[in-house]
Amino acid sequence: MKMKIKNSDEAISEIVGTILLLGIAVILFSALFIFVLSSPFTPSSPSANLIGFVEGNNVIIEHHGGDSLDLDTTEILIRKGYDGTRVNAGDYVDDTNGNGKWDIGERLVYSFNGSITGWQIETDIIDQLSNSIVMSGILQRETERTIPIVTTRDATDIKDNSAKLWMDYDFKDYSPGL
Repeated sequence: MKMKIKNSDEAISEIVGTILLLGIAVILFSALFIFVLSSPFTPSSPSANLIGFVEGNNVIIEHHGGDSLDLDTTEILIRKGYDGTRVNAGDYVDDTNGNGKWDIGERLVYSFNGSITGWQIETDIIDQLSNSIVMSGILQRETERTIPIVTTRDATDIKDNSAKLWMDYDFKDYSPGL
């Protein structure tokens, strides 16, 4: 008995279609995988318990717990009234163990040149790696001072070599920043 072989293209088209769909799925998942893995991961914000206060003309910030802060990438913004100064933590932290990090028990001491009595002192501590604020607060509130306002009135009894000058004093409270 002789077998007849029949030529048909139907089976080939199903196989080609399956291979094409499988290839498209592999390419899409590969592209998605590469896209997700190649995106940079942002480090999480450090969590540190920092306590700040003013002592004399010094701003002192102590590390009381939590994550260690890298001295090279931690920035301190200190404001006296409306004037602000940005400093690197590594320049002012007493790194007692020499590991380049601001650890528990270590303190930052920033000294002002002039008096800070009566001025509002604020600080922000910024972690540059995660671009986040670790601490923000007012360390000293401004106090009000009494400044006299002097008003000069017209002179009276004017003579060749003398005159009476009249002045009024008005004492009002003003903040030191004004």
